[in-house]
Amino acid sequence: MKLVLVEWLDSFSCFGWHQPGHERPSKCITVGILREEDTESVTISQSRSHCGNVCDDIAIPKCSIKRIRYLNVK
Repeated sequence: MKLVLVEWLDSFSCFGWHQPGHERPSKCITVGILREEDTESVTISQSRSHCGNVCDDIAIPKCSIKRIRYLNVK
Protein backbone atom coordinates (compact mmCIF):
# COMPACT_ATOMS: atom_id res chain seq x y z
CA MET A 1 0.00 0.00 0.00
CA LYS A 2 1.36 3.41 -1.01
CA LEU A 3 0.29 6.66 0.63
CA VAL A 4 0.55 9.90 -1.33
CA LEU A 5 0.09 13.62 -0.85
CA VAL A 6 -1.09 15.32 -4.05
CA GLU A 7 -1.06 19.08 -4.60
CA TRP A 8 -3.41 20.06 -7.40
CA LEU A 9 -5.63 22.79 -8.86
CA ASP A 10 -9.42 22.53 -8.98
CA SER A 11 -11.77 24.59 -11.13
CA PHE A 12 -13.67 27.57 -9.79
CA SER A 13 -17.45 27.26 -9.77
CA CYS A 14 -20.15 29.47 -8.33
CA PHE A 15 -23.92 29.24 -8.14
CA GLY A 16 -25.92 32.44 -7.83
CA TRP A 17 -24.77 35.94 -7.08
CA HIS A 18 -21.15 36.66 -6.24
CA GLN A 19 -18.70 39.53 -6.37
CA PRO A 20 -16.61 39.52 -9.57
CA GLY A 21 -12.83 39.33 -9.30
CA HIS A 22 -12.56 36.27 -7.06
CA GLU A 23 -12.78 33.65 -9.80
CA ARG A 24 -9.58 31.67 -9.28
CA PRO A 25 -8.81 27.95 -9.26
CA SER A 26 -8.54 26.40 -5.78
CA LYS A 27 -5.20 25.08 -4.57
CA CYS A 28 -5.97 21.65 -3.10
CA ILE A 29 -4.09 19.02 -1.11
CA THR A 30 -5.32 15.43 -1.02
CA VAL A 31 -3.73 12.66 1.08
CA GLY A 32 -4.70 9.03 0.69
CA ILE A 33 -4.04 5.54 -0.57
CA LEU A 34 -2.73 5.44 -4.13
CA ARG A 35 -4.99 3.05 -6.03
CA GLU A 36 -4.09 3.71 -9.64
CA GLU A 37 -1.84 5.95 -11.69
CA ASP A 38 -1.72 6.13 -15.48
CA THR A 39 -0.84 8.74 -18.10
CA GLU A 40 -4.12 10.63 -17.61
CA SER A 41 -4.97 10.52 -13.89
CA VAL A 42 -4.14 9.51 -10.32
CA THR A 43 -6.83 7.72 -8.28
CA ILE A 44 -6.73 7.95 -4.49
CA SER A 45 -8.93 6.31 -1.84
CA GLN A 46 -9.52 7.70 1.63
CA SER A 47 -9.96 4.28 3.25
CA ARG A 48 -9.49 0.57 2.57
CA SER A 49 -11.04 -2.26 4.60
CA HIS A 50 -9.35 -5.50 5.66
CA CYS A 51 -11.17 -7.32 2.82
CA GLY A 52 -10.07 -4.85 0.14
CA ASN A 53 -13.14 -2.62 -0.20
CA VAL A 54 -12.36 1.08 -0.71
CA CYS A 55 -14.23 4.26 0.22
CA ASP A 56 -14.31 7.89 -0.94
CA ASP A 57 -12.29 7.79 -4.17
CA ILE A 58 -11.05 10.77 -6.15
CA ALA A 59 -9.54 10.66 -9.65
CA ILE A 60 -7.38 13.73 -10.27
CA PRO A 61 -6.42 14.56 -13.87
CA LYS A 62 -2.64 14.70 -14.35
CA CYS A 63 -2.96 18.13 -16.03
CA SER A 64 -4.25 19.51 -12.69
CA ILE A 65 -1.48 18.00 -10.54
CA LYS A 66 1.34 20.29 -9.44
CA ARG A 67 3.23 17.79 -7.25
CA ILE A 68 2.97 14.24 -5.88
CA ARG A 69 4.84 13.22 -2.75
CA TYR A 70 5.07 9.53 -1.87
CA LEU A 71 4.84 9.12 1.90
CA ASN A 72 6.79 6.56 3.93
CA VAL A 73 4.73 4.57 6.40
CA LYS A 74 6.31 2.34 9.03
